[in-house]
Amino acid sequence: MRKAAGQALLLALILLTLVACSEQLHSWRPEARTAIEIARGKGGKTFFPEEFADLENAFRQGELLLSDDEEEDAEQFYLLALTKGKLLTEQVDAERVRREEAKRQQREAAQRAADRERQEREAAEERRREQEREASRLRAVQAEARAEAERKTVEKTRQHPLAATHTVKRGESLPQIAAQPDVYNDAALWPLLYRANRDQIRDPRIVWPGQVLHIPRNFGRDDMAEARRYNQEHPIH
Repeated sequence: MRKAAGQALLLALILLTLVACSEQLHSWRPEARTAIEIARGKGGKTFFPEEFADLENAFRQGELLLSDDEEEDAEQFYLLALTKGKLLTEQVDAERVRREEAKRQQREAAQRAADRERQEREAAEERRREQEREASRLRAVQAEARAEAERKTVEKTRQHPLAATHTVKRGESLPQIAAQPDVYNDAALWPLLYRANRDQIRDPRIVWPGQVLHIPRNFGRDDMAEARRYNQEHPIH
């Protein structure tokens, strides 16, 4: 509203100045026509269709008056069309600048959004790689711990006389037997006893006093690892 009022005031001042400076009748028709074409060429009809229609209407009014030999009145409308044309051209130029600035800001905003998205992807990828490194490190630590445990088991086995058989005592279970120093010194290896004595053990949770169990010795790390895995999946309490 304030902008429209300012334009109206400017239009009135231009008209008054031009009229006051014209001591004799001046033909504004060619200049008005040129102003219309300039406004049209710059996109005035597209950007401001109502203002452009008012501009053309003022020129047509001048044409009608001129056809009736009302030259003085016609010149007033030509002058009005000229003034409107110049103002409209200025408006179009300003609108183009505004739109270009809006486009620039949109491009910058889109670029910032793309940069943020790229940074987030890179951060997520770095977190994933860090998690993989940590998981790999943990697997290595666990593997080392298992190897150390196996080494200690083998070492303890070498330090104690190894029994070939074990006679079950009252209250004993396979994990308790496997944990004895002269057996495996590791309760988790009870599946080795179970598999070697399937002919007399139907349920690994139940062994009977007096049963003589064969203690297998010819096994490797893979057998020990499989025994521990079976113990985790089928624990005996």
